[in-house]
Amino acid sequence: MTRNTARKAKTLFVDGPQRVDEITIPLSFPLDDDGFLRRSCPACRREWKWQATLPQQPGQTKAQAESNICPYCGQRAAAQEWLTTDQRVYIEGSARPHAIAAVHDALSDIFRGLNGGGFLRVTADELALPPAPPQLTETNDMVRIDVPCHPDELFKVDDVWSEGVYCIVCGTPYLQEQVHVLPKS
Repeated sequence: MTRNTARKAKTLFVDGPQRVDEITIPLSFPLDDDGFLRRSCPACRREWKWQATLPQQPGQTKAQAESNICPYCGQRAAAQEWLTTDQRVYIEGSARPHAIAAVHDALSDIFRGLNGGGFLRVTADELALPPAPPQLTETNDMVRIDVPCHPDELFKVDDVWSEGVYCIVCGTPYLQEQVHVLPKS
């Protein structure tokens, strides 16, 4: 009786691109003292904050539940499009050492397979990985807005914003006097 002991080989390119093992990198983003996460609109580039508790609402499609609407300009975008510049830099900086190490390991495995014939010997030097980026910080700025249509879906806008706002769930526009504005805590 034989046992299958084959293992998945790490490869970069063999007759075209092949998948390198998946890498999971735990990341966390800071919240302000009220539990709000900073967001940046991909359309108007204004920053706002969102209390990250948006479950799917009755009557919403899954796509609507996995997206937000900008409280400033009313544009809808997918959840992954709301990253601030600092958050993007942090994600890329956090992923870079892991990606470089994975490529280094895959190339080392490939080169190890080339060695042994006597004619050619390839080695991979020790790898100096880039440092991890500094942790992000969050300030306690902005004012909280409560909209009538979704009073449990909390968000914050710039405290100098004096124009109307849109509900981040359904996109209903409101004039400033139609919403409840809570000052900074």
